[in-house]
Amino acid sequence: LSVNYFKAIEACPPDDLQSRYLLLRNSNDEIVAFFLCQLKLFEASDSIKDNDESKSVIDLRKSVAKRVKFHTLIGGNITVSGEYMCCFFEGLPSKRRFELTEKILDSYREILQKSGHPINVTLLKDVHASKSIYKLGIDHSRFKEFGVEPLMVLSLKSEWVTLDDYMASMTSKYRTRVRRTLKKGKNLKYRECDLDEIIEKKDLFYKLYMNVFDNVDFSLFKLSPDYFAEMKRHLGDDFRFFVVSTEEKGICAFYTLMNNNNELHAHYLGYDPEVNREALLYLNMLYHMVELGIKGKYQTIDFGRTALEIKSSLGAEPQSFSLYLKHKNQIANLFVPSVIGILNRKTEWIPRSPFK
Repeated sequence: LSVNYFKAIEACPPDDLQSRYLLLRNSNDEIVAFFLCQLKLFEASDSIKDNDESKSVIDLRKSVAKRVKFHTLIGGNITVSGEYMCCFFEGLPSKRRFELTEKILDSYREILQKSGHPINVTLLKDVHASKSIYKLGIDHSRFKEFGVEPLMVLSLKSEWVTLDDYMASMTSKYRTRVRRTLKKGKNLKYRECDLDEIIEKKDLFYKLYMNVFDNVDFSLFKLSPDYFAEMKRHLGDDFRFFVVSTEEKGICAFYTLMNNNNELHAHYLGYDPEVNREALLYLNMLYHMVELGIKGKYQTIDFGRTALEIKSSLGAEPQSFSLYLKHKNQIANLFVPSVIGILNRKTEWIPRSPFK
């Protein structure tokens, strides 16, 4: 929720994303809350992929997707995972915060419509499971809750000073896996890029990013080729861009990290699928992130919500969040859970426990 981060997104928004900022004031005209909102035309047919599904399932999803076109007001930020929707400066109970948020976004949707934005859906992005409408006892909201993949977060122990300390805390089975992975990736070289190199090689980096994007089952947006340069330009040392290379292939991957106070946030990445198969590239990058997190004395690493089982094998634990969606038409709103259920396929995965 920093101004520099907002400037970076505005300088190079994914697809047609627009950012909006709301301030809530009390009767004394004092600011008591800040809200980050985004406007996005969501066409489901552009978001779903045909990966690893039967023809009947694909046909059903495509049929539903053709009918889903939402002009959406988003409470929060779709480019990152986590609770980054609002900041209240006064101590308010969670229930009151949710109720105020719904009321404010309803009012803002009406303002947008009067100014020419045909908003028909409001989306609340990433509400922690502990603050769900059911836990808070809210029974009068028209928002429909639906689950998303959990965030995978690794807690870094203070006694870990090196990667060897991290490995020593594992059972022999998982310690052997780490060693095997590192051996497979022994020829991988890592280095950090500055802004000039990110700009110079943006086409290569975007191609690597698209290798990953094209294999994601469902995505709300696609980044711009200039996204990484703008992040680096505006965030400076708080945005870190690493490239991975081999002697034979040259640059074969990249990954990005963001400093988020005591948390290291794993951002977007890209890689060459062939090198990934040969050298366990993706897993080696994750271990490199763990090593950087330990050396930087971070408390946690937020790995995002992809490759859940792999990240679980690193010791990351799931944190559950929900999204809330509301259609302005009360009849259409009744069908929201069914539509989302068809479009939003949940991943089956087995949690792992690598530590002793």
